[in-house]
Amino acid sequence: TEPNGYTVPVFCMRVWHADAMKTMASLNRMVLVLDGQTEYAINRAYFKLLSDPKQNPFDFFHILKMDMRFMLFDAFFVNLLLNGAKLQFQTSYWALLMYANLDVNVRWTQFTLCLTHLTCAHSWFRKLIEWQKVRESRIMVREEFRTRMAVADWREYDKLVFFQRSVAVVLTLQFLFQLLCAIKFCMSKWYCEAHLWNLLHGCVEGLKVVDATNFD
Repeated sequence: TEPNGYTVPVFCMRVWHADAMKTMASLNRMVLVLDGQTEYAINRAYFKLLSDPKQNPFDFFHILKMDMRFMLFDAFFVNLLLNGAKLQFQTSYWALLMYANLDVNVRWTQFTLCLTHLTCAHSWFRKLIEWQKVRESRIMVREEFRTRMAVADWREYDKLVFFQRSVAVVLTLQFLFQLLCAIKFCMSKWYCEAHLWNLLHGCVEGLKVVDATNFD
């Protein structure tokens, strides 16, 4: 119904129905719906480019820019903040259980922690592959249409580059934080006697567990 998209006055941008559906799917964590959306966005951008009689690359860059904008929000709020908080909480919880030396089985805690690491790594790897595909498509179209690109096309291209670099920064931060959590787990398990470690002070010794049942 809207072949050229429609303008959202509040955000001063032009979107398509597919972009709105992707946002709704992300908010509701519909993984199967979101799977392969970047490949679909690239194919849709190529279709818009080839179906245009003038072969104006503006819509091509705009579609990929909207996909990168969506990926940036998802990578920052879900991959970095949400998954990072889960990793930090589960690692600290496991270390405190080991330190308290309670009569509990920590194997399930380690198992869930490993699953969280695997799911975070898988999400990071998929986003990295999708980011690379968009980058290759962007460079190829730029080289092919460089002589025919107008000022508006270059402006949209620069916006796409900005969002891509922002996604790269967020993915780098996620990789470093997950690596830090993995180092914290290894140091707490095999190096520190009290099973407590942090980046600033190394192994933490001499702490005492407070007995909540003793009020004397």
